[in-house]
Amino acid sequence: MDAAREIFVRGRGLDAELAGKIHVHGMADKPQPDGSFAMRRGQFALAGQTLTFSKGEVGFDGGSLTDPSLNFVANTTSANVTATLTVSGNASNPKITLSSIPELPQDEVLAQLLFGRSATSLSPLEMVQIASAVASLTGVTSGIGDPLESVRRGLGLDRLSIGGASPTLEAGRYVAPGVYVGAKQGVTGTGTQATVQIDITKGLKVEGTAGTGTSSGTAPGTSNTNSVGVIYQREY
Repeated sequence: MDAAREIFVRGRGLDAELAGKIHVHGMADKPQPDGSFAMRRGQFALAGQTLTFSKGEVGFDGGSLTDPSLNFVANTTSANVTATLTVSGNASNPKITLSSIPELPQDEVLAQLLFGRSATSLSPLEMVQIASAVASLTGVTSGIGDPLESVRRGLGLDRLSIGGASPTLEAGRYVAPGVYVGAKQGVTGTGTQATVQIDITKGLKVEGTAGTGTSSGTAPGTSNTNSVGVIYQREY
């Protein structure tokens, strides 16, 4: 089987599209698949945040057609810390692990992954998101769920988060591959901004904002701000 696109892996926060080729041989009652599907795009939703995978693969190395192996990696580098989230194991029993260089506690790794800074600098609301994420990954919330994540899914959003020194609510979704439309508002109800981001190349985006607040939308205020800019991101 040869698939150029539209092979999807979804569940437990994972949403990825893959492409590749597999070959099935053996007996009809016991088929043996070989090959793999490589990621074209992929994201992982955690505590109201969306992490983008840097690589991903679904492998068929002689195992079951319905239970392939998984290998997805999302990482970020900030303040000389590289934090990594890995989804491994099999489709029937995926394993999510957190690691970092240098080695840090799990809550610190999550703080770097979700917010790009140390847990000591997070706002109280962001700390709640970290605690929720730790509980979710360790299975503590089994049967209870993450309220913020439940709301995000119920509204059909790709992003729903609360954070910042002056707490801000952000919500939005990808209306097409590489095109994100969202809005930000201070939790006090003042200062609202609409945001559109378009991916040009890897690490390069065009962003347009309109509303009240700063051009970045991170601290909405009462002044009118309309802007168009280019965002360049690169990991070191």
